[in-house]
Amino acid sequence: MDGKQLRGTTPTGRRQASVQLVSVWAVEQRLCLTQVPVAEKRSEAVAMPQVLELVDVVGNVVSLDALGTQPALAARLLEREANYVLVLKQNQRELFAQVQARFAPLLVQAPAQEHREKGHGRGEQRRLWLSRYFPLVDAAGAWPGLRTLVCVQTTRWQQGRATCASRYYLSSLGQASASELAGYVRGHWGIENHQHWQPDVTWYEDGCRRDHAPRNLSTLRKLALTLLQCDDTVTSLRRKRKKVARDDNFLR
Repeated sequence: MDGKQLRGTTPTGRRQASVQLVSVWAVEQRLCLTQVPVAEKRSEAVAMPQVLELVDVVGNVVSLDALGTQPALAARLLEREANYVLVLKQNQRELFAQVQARFAPLLVQAPAQEHREKGHGRGEQRRLWLSRYFPLVDAAGAWPGLRTLVCVQTTRWQQGRATCASRYYLSSLGQASASELAGYVRGHWGIENHQHWQPDVTWYEDGCRRDHAPRNLSTLRKLALTLLQCDDTVTSLRRKRKKVARDDNFLR
């Protein structure tokens, strides 16, 4: 679950777009299940509980970015018989500091899972550590069902330069393996790469600015995106879109 601002609707002189949408993305199916607009002058965190009630999450794992990392939302997911993987950032200041301190001595040990890949002119190494024993993380007591802390350290090489970043996660999954947790963490970025990014580059979504059009057309773009991604033709989405416009048989 994640939010997106339609940047083309940002009023002159302001930083926040007037149209913001929170949507739920099914990672394996590459399908947008639902979306809800964020009320004016409110944050994505307010809309997330509303979106959650529209989706059957029983037996699933729900991942949320830092704005959705709230004890109340974690509790609601457990009530709905779902598990969670939540991004932990410094907006949860005390918990973040304690989790960071918990992993400090673990990072000199071998990771529980490691993955390397190359492509698009860059190389990337991802290493994952997890902890299911954290008695000194006092702030964890406020989090319903918290069973596992996760640290993912990413090193990226591009154009002869290396950058390194560490990210932390909270999870209610007590039995999941390191590779499964790595998959959930990696899968969360599917909503960025396959849903948020594609309308921008394939349909120039940020060029849509006025009245109700941005929100309405965002819904139509997601429907079209789902259909194009279901087709197994080996070509870019932009080429598929053009072929649909020119070839009625391909359209059908």
